[in-house]
Amino acid sequence: MEFSRSHSPSLLALFLICLSILSNLFTSAEADLIGDVCSGSKNPQFCINSLRSDPRSGSADLKVLGQIAIDLSTNSTKSTKALVDSLKQKASDARLKAIYDSCLDNYGDSIDDLADATTKLGSGDYQGVALTASAALDGPDTCDDNFTDAKLTEPPNLAEASQNVQTLIEVVLVIANRLQGNR
Repeated sequence: MEFSRSHSPSLLALFLICLSILSNLFTSAEADLIGDVCSGSKNPQFCINSLRSDPRSGSADLKVLGQIAIDLSTNSTKSTKALVDSLKQKASDARLKAIYDSCLDNYGDSIDDLADATTKLGSGDYQGVALTASAALDGPDTCDDNFTDAKLTEPPNLAEASQNVQTLIEVVLVIANRLQGNR
């Protein structure tokens, strides 16, 4: 009994040191996963900041990061659709209103595609996630093209929001490819 009492503080200290080291290893591995995933995106810093903004990312594996990316993409797409609706309400030009109507449809389709991506991710259909994410990219891209085709300037706040949506959806694609074993 005397032995265990005299060595208890040492064993406790050793246990706490080991626990601290293991905790740092896991935290470092998770940070490396986000950095590794984001290194494959077009805007790595935006990707890192976006993924880390979600509290789930601290302990996320690749599949959870995929869901985080889908959720971020969906929220950004919904916000951009609301922006388009607001711009449409303020527009007086008939051509511009028609473009905004088209953009509303485009962003609505992207929201539906991202919902499908969530379902496919949950079932382990990573190729399906990639396909639906690719389809979701068409919405903001087509909206941007509508302005170019009409030789009209896209409002800067919409252009920026569209770029953010596209960047987030591209992160979904990067993760879907990684989940399929592709780099």
